Amino acid sequence: MNVQFTGWRQDAKPSRIGDHEGRVCVVERIVDRWEHPNRGMSGTDKIPYGIEAERWRLLVVGPLPYRRGRGEQHVAIRSFGDGAGWYLLVDQP
Repeated sequence: MNVQFTGWRQDAKPSRIGDHEGRVCVVERIVDRWEHPNRGMSGTDKIPYGIEAERWRLLVVGPLPYRRGRGEQHVAIRSFGDGAGWYLLVDQP
């Protein structure tokens, strides 16, 4: 999954989410954001492999992930301590 951000560094917010099939959803609203307390630290305080580092809960508009058609859907995007990328899941409002 490809997540496009707008803004810079700590003010950056997700604005678009694209999948491997070329569908792009636009972020309509940020519902919530969570970050691991050690995120951004260096040295021995790095987040271990497999531990969730960051989560955004979003309302997206466009082609719906995991459903046919267009409309609105609540999703969550998550990244982990390995830094391998973003993972998408359907979320509850």
